[in-house]
Amino acid sequence: MISENTDPRGDNLLRRQIARRTAALGLDCRAEDIVITSGGLEAMTLALRAVAEVGDAIAVESPCSAATLGVLRSLGLAPVEVHATPEHGILLDQLEDILTTREIRACLFSTNCADPLGYVMPEPDKRVLMHILAHHGVPLVENDVLGDLAYGARPSPAAAFAANDNVLVCSSFTYTLGSGLRLGWLAPGKYRARVLELKAASSVAPPPLIQRAVAEYLQGSGFERHLRALRRALEAQTDDLAQAVRASFPGTTRLYRPAGGSALWIELPPGADACLLQERSPRTVVDWVPGCRFTTSPTLCNFMRLPATDVRGHALDARIAALATQVGGTTF
Repeated sequence: MISENTDPRGDNLLRRQIARRTAALGLDCRAEDIVITSGGLEAMTLALRAVAEVGDAIAVESPCSAATLGVLRSLGLAPVEVHATPEHGILLDQLEDILTTREIRACLFSTNCADPLGYVMPEPDKRVLMHILAHHGVPLVENDVLGDLAYGARPSPAAAFAANDNVLVCSSFTYTLGSGLRLGWLAPGKYRARVLELKAASSVAPPPLIQRAVAEYLQGSGFERHLRALRRALEAQTDDLAQAVRASFPGTTRLYRPAGGSALWIELPPGADACLLQERSPRTVVDWVPGCRFTTSPTLCNFMRLPATDVRGHALDARIAALATQVGGTTF
């Protein structure tokens, strides 16, 4: 019998295991500070609802996850885009200017393996980020769902460098254990009471047996071994994909190697239009996404997000070559 699951925050053992893992990353949260959710999107939604109201402006990195933009739209929140680069992540000078000149209710950032760029924000920049937000009194909703997929050592979230509890960290097991689990979590900081109120009124907790099964798996060393193997596999697949793209795409194509995850951000040659290509040829041999899907402005059409798959060797080369031919057809 799993009596702990009467707690609206979720299974106690699972929350203890999550708190143990986050403590190793520098987060100061206990089991009672964790709320189990039905996936990472619910965690993000609860966090945003706890800190903002319809019509509020939320700063996000640009380009930004299409799922994140979808959540903001569904909640009636207005994204204010802060430019980010694959080399440096969020441009902190621009963020400072925006917070100084605009009414920003909260920031929603992914500082580790951010989709689609795949960067990991350097630790000194994470410290500066938290200093800027503390100075302006703006809460951070940190989407850390991809942090476990960093190719090197697991990076700490920016929240680990916060000087206060005005931060909400969202994560999930979707990308590490499988999307079918629908299991995520939220560390809501000082907004815990509000998050629990919202959760009680709007959602059902994940199945107790799934929560307990994951909790017991996290107790041993199996999960960390699984993560190490998963990271190696994703890095190898991404490197294979990059090699295939270099072999087939025009020489002026620019690839940005991610620091984690399983996708490439690609800048196409001048004149190539990925957005137009998708309109003309929605069915392709590779499930890519045009850059315009990652922004609210009419830009980034010469970029694409190309996911790595477990297809290797000649099969991968053939698929990428076919895609390169389609891309070439939109170059004028």
